[in-house]
Amino acid sequence: MGDFKIKPVGVDKVNITRQVTCRLYGVSWRFGTSRTVKNDKKEIAKAKLYINSYINERMGWSLSQLVDAYPERYKRALDRKTGERAVLTYKQAISDLTPYLREHVSTNTLYAHMRALERFGRLYELNSRDVTLLTAEEVNRLLLKHHKTLNTTSTATFDSSLAAFKWLFKYLKAKNYIPSNPLLIYKMERPILSVDNMYPTDRKYYDSHELDFIYKCLDDSRHLGKVYREPSDTSLDAKGTDDDPRYYKAHYKIRRVLQLMIDSGLRSGEVLTLRKTALNGLVLLSKNIDFESKLWDRLEEYHDELVDSEPWKSILKEIEPVDVTVENLVNHYPEFNRLTSGGKVLVTNTAKFIAKFDDPSVLKWEDFEWRNYLHGDRRLSRRNRGTIGISDLFTLKGDIFWLADALPGYDASLIVTSTITKDVDEDGNVYIKAKDGAKTSSGTRRIVTLNKRSRDTIVKVWRDILALEQSDPTKIDYLFLNPNGKLYEPTSVTNAWSKLIKKMTKHREDLPALTPHSLRHSFITKKAQESNSMGDLIRLRDEVGHKKLDTTMDVYVQRAKGFIDRTKSDL
Repeated sequence: MGDFKIKPVGVDKVNITRQVTCRLYGVSWRFGTSRTVKNDKKEIAKAKLYINSYINERMGWSLSQLVDAYPERYKRALDRKTGERAVLTYKQAISDLTPYLREHVSTNTLYAHMRALERFGRLYELNSRDVTLLTAEEVNRLLLKHHKTLNTTSTATFDSSLAAFKWLFKYLKAKNYIPSNPLLIYKMERPILSVDNMYPTDRKYYDSHELDFIYKCLDDSRHLGKVYREPSDTSLDAKGTDDDPRYYKAHYKIRRVLQLMIDSGLRSGEVLTLRKTALNGLVLLSKNIDFESKLWDRLEEYHDELVDSEPWKSILKEIEPVDVTVENLVNHYPEFNRLTSGGKVLVTNTAKFIAKFDDPSVLKWEDFEWRNYLHGDRRLSRRNRGTIGISDLFTLKGDIFWLADALPGYDASLIVTSTITKDVDEDGNVYIKAKDGAKTSSGTRRIVTLNKRSRDTIVKVWRDILALEQSDPTKIDYLFLNPNGKLYEPTSVTNAWSKLIKKMTKHREDLPALTPHSLRHSFITKKAQESNSMGDLIRLRDEVGHKKLDTTMDVYVQRAKGFIDRTKSDL
């Protein structure tokens, strides 16, 4: 390390110089600079700090930066016959590749290429290797080896990894590290797919019965332990069995993501970035009512329509507001017993809403004393008697309620405002973030209607967060954060699904082994089959975020014989 040299200049000035010789990438480099300042202790100290900062910055440069700044020194190192040759390691080349790729490919492609190159460097100990000595034959061998370990029926991973290496060699050629791109002239050996490993069916979507089966398999609440257990899980042993398709313990948030994809047709990235502000028709029970809000204006309109219609008029003439219960409504509303349990709760909730609407003491949403369909007054079985009671769960501080479960005709929906995207920072590290807007402009800020089961899924997610993560509902923002409080990577959904589908197909051999995105295709196919008019299909197109109806019908809808029921359709 060189010391500072100070020489007087004129009467009251000094020149401060420092040069440092260091060894980087197998080559000796000399860094140094000087400054002329007043002959004052403070000025001299500032000059020394600047010179040290200047030298330290260059000592941290990558090889490509050093070559650009000191080309002659690098050239002499390469041309020296008996001297040392600069070594560009694989890891350093990947780091230098990031700004180059950013100028030529999209962010998602950049992320995919960087992940692939980093994975190969880690798995096959390439990071310390001289990247300029890497041959096309060796790359081909590593690609085939990696493909074999995946046990996949597709060459997609092989092709994407090959594309990443092509960009790496293209960058090395552009920077004159190598004379030519070896992958352009080498004939690659591609993997051979076995017919025995192919999917058992050509069908690319799930029917309604299969979707119901998958939803039940995903509906596992063992992550809660002794906190509480869903009523539907009372027959599920705490430890599970190897034959149980729910035995694989994927994180509960990922299971809820897949459940919501089944019932909404959302892409996985749109679910992973879902925020509570995007939910319409949802109220926090402990929150004060804003009587000046648009929500309350809508409820006033519903109230005016409800009080003039049956059965509410006849019911409330014969029963006092305080007596509005399921048991009392049976005596005053003859059709009550013919309703489903959800219908009975809806009638009860609506009657309570009408009865309490003009009550001046109603200040919070919980003052309406709504019943919850998901956990309302179900008796605890012997198995889960030791857990928190269902009624106690319903009164958890910070609980939520869907107005669609309290008033007939009130729609629950969500607005798609963002999706998952990948980016690479200045150091070449890849990370996940939420990007404003959906995958396409036509899918951005679209309104997606939520059916009963999808609303229940979101309620379960909310209660899981209250019980396990954040007890203060005002601090809940993103609903699907991983255990580290960050956004999930999209591959988390794919990897969990791959293991879950193996369990489910073991339980039901006729279940197609499709991808998570097939849940979106299945939802669109199911909705299209239920459509009765062209208007229904246009609404479906808008809800799933397609610009053209042709995309919905030709790409996503999986046609089959009997695709449309002619007895109920005018299509």
